[in-house]
Amino acid sequence: MRSLDHIFQPKVTKKHLKRRAKKRIGDEKQRLKGLGITGEELEERMKINRLTEMKKAEIGFLNGWKMLRKGQKNDMRNYLLFHNKLEEITVQKMSYTLPRSVKTHQDFTKHILRQNLFADIFVDLQKYGEKSSFPCFLFPENWASISKDDNGIYRYFSNRPGGISVSLNIFDLVEIICSQEVESFTNVRRRLIQILACSYPENKWEMKQIVKAQININIICNAKTSWANQYPSLFKLTGSYLDILLAMNSHSGKHINSKQYSYKKENLFFSSSRFLADILDRDPSNVRRAINLYACLGLIEKVPPIVEGFPLEFLQSAIRIRGNNDDYKLVTFFIIPQLTQKLLRNAEAKAKKLLENKITNIIKLTEAKMAEIFGEDFARSIFYAKEMDLQQLVKQAKVDLSECKQADTYRTKRDLRRLESGQGTFGDDIISF
Repeated sequence: MRSLDHIFQPKVTKKHLKRRAKKRIGDEKQRLKGLGITGEELEERMKINRLTEMKKAEIGFLNGWKMLRKGQKNDMRNYLLFHNKLEEITVQKMSYTLPRSVKTHQDFTKHILRQNLFADIFVDLQKYGEKSSFPCFLFPENWASISKDDNGIYRYFSNRPGGISVSLNIFDLVEIICSQEVESFTNVRRRLIQILACSYPENKWEMKQIVKAQININIICNAKTSWANQYPSLFKLTGSYLDILLAMNSHSGKHINSKQYSYKKENLFFSSSRFLADILDRDPSNVRRAINLYACLGLIEKVPPIVEGFPLEFLQSAIRIRGNNDDYKLVTFFIIPQLTQKLLRNAEAKAKKLLENKITNIIKLTEAKMAEIFGEDFARSIFYAKEMDLQQLVKQAKVDLSECKQADTYRTKRDLRRLESGQGTFGDDIISF
């Protein structure tokens, strides 16, 4: 098992240490000046500081502290797992009362970071009380301390003698000790909320979206038996493409954004037909056609970035992903409603109408046919790409395309297999993702 020396005792050159020492000397001089110390007293203090710092650099002494990258936190977790340390750590759930001012994820994060909850959550820390330094409960060879930084954030410092000190806030510790490998910050935040047994308005909205996605997934998984009897027309049209609807709902549940970026109070997310095709090992053009079918039936809703209330941040993301290539389309944004009986009955009525007009598969469901059956406005709400003025959207988003990294065409596994077998190009539905 790899040691953690690359974190606590990284290999650095004397040149690097001297450069760091000079920076610390400069910082100390500014600090003393800020306290009003000048003249001979300043020179005397700086002379001592300069000698101390340069001596440390000369002997290769590491000091200071750093925050960790995600990969380094994962290394810590794997190290603790390998040495059976995680099972020795006791995590205590509590009932924490949030102030009424905490309404959003951002409010929660900002508030919790400024509370010293380390000993409340991790029982192993309770025995040290108010001690300024104590043995690290994660890595026995280290010493630890808990203090507040200049921004008011409480940090757990783990220091290797002769090495450096690593800073971990409460989210970092929960990620290392309580989460699975490579979890997003969103999932770590949810774990901490469960430990604290607290909630706030945006968290309640988020949990409602998670529950909705899971209910929809359960309904789709049982569709082969229930829809065949209750909604025969719907099942006849969608039976071969239920995996695509399932993937869309699963993707939505995994990518729940802030309520601030919702639409019609539902989670707004984006996906690419090529991305879904790669997961499902399907042809991207069929995935795209199936999505249009589901949008027609009302089981999903496409959200064009030209509608009123569309989040500016999402529009900016879409334009940056597209880059400055006119061959690329904007990524498509969606919301997914709850699959209620009323919604499914409406979908059944639309499916029956499609079948009556000899639309028996996704290839036959063109924009012209949809306009003929349901009206031009309805068809335009799904095939809206031609109606968008991309240059106007770029101006609205205030995105400098010259600073955007050129997006690459997402090539699926099928694309690569076709190219390797010499079957030519992989279609004209190029979507940047």
